Order: sequence, then structure tokens, then C-alpha cells
Amino acid sequence: MATSKLLLGKDGLPLKQGLYDPWYEKDACGVGFVVNINGAKDHKVLRDSQIMLERMQHRGACGCDNDTGDGAGVITGIPHGLYSKFLSKDGVTLPALGKYATGILFLDKTTADECETLFANIALECKLKVRLCVGKTAH
Repeated sequence: MATSKLLLGKDGLPLKQGLYDPWYEKDACGVGFVVNINGAKDHKVLRDSQIMLERMQHRGACGCDNDTGDGAGVITGIPHGLYSKFLSKDGVTLPALGKYATGILFLDKTTADECETLFANIALECKLKVRLCVGKTAH
């Protein structure tokens, strides 16, 4: 059985080969990934991600003041069924999954109205159809 020796550059990273290119290497301070290897949707992935974030001692931007947080979060798929159910109460019918985007913004109370107006104007300039759903946070 033949074995190949991993060739390293002066920086200690493997040399460019196949799909790997050391140019894409970046510091990833405090990054973790939780996935379902089979690609199945499972709320357990979200719960496990929250536990991982809570246990990380060293995250990017950790140590900020108690008012702004450190920006850590979780990227998930769009919960289309949940959104559809929630928005249907307001008479909104969503396009098919994959035909829209979603985002959540946490705004300061003193500038929220101004930010909502700016967001709506930018969307108009970009010819995007936007539905702003404003809610309150738990705090």
C-alpha cells in the first residue's frame, strides 16, 4: 500500500493541491459547526448549536458590554412552515420556499423607526418587494 507524504509550505500549511488552496485559510477564532450529516431537518441541531455557543470560552468579539452582545449566532434554514403560519394571521401568503429571503434585525429603540424607513427605502431602490414584520424582543 503506497502512502503519500503531506508537503507543507514555509507557513506550515499544506501546499496547494486538488481543491485545497492555502490562500483561503483564515483565522476562525471560536467557530463551531453542528449539522445533521444526513441533511435531515431536526430541531436538535438548533438546540445543540445553542449549547455549543454557551460553552465556548473564546468567540470572536466575546467580552463586549452587556448591552450589545458579541454578535455570535446560528445560521439555519428558513423555517418556512413557521413563517407561513405566523404571517397568515396577518393575511400574508409567502412565496414558495426558495423564492424569498428573510432576516432578523435587532434595533435600538431610539433609532428603530429611522432604520425601518432607511431599510424600506433601500429595498425600494433595489426593486425588492419587502414585508417588514415588527415585533418586540423578550427583554
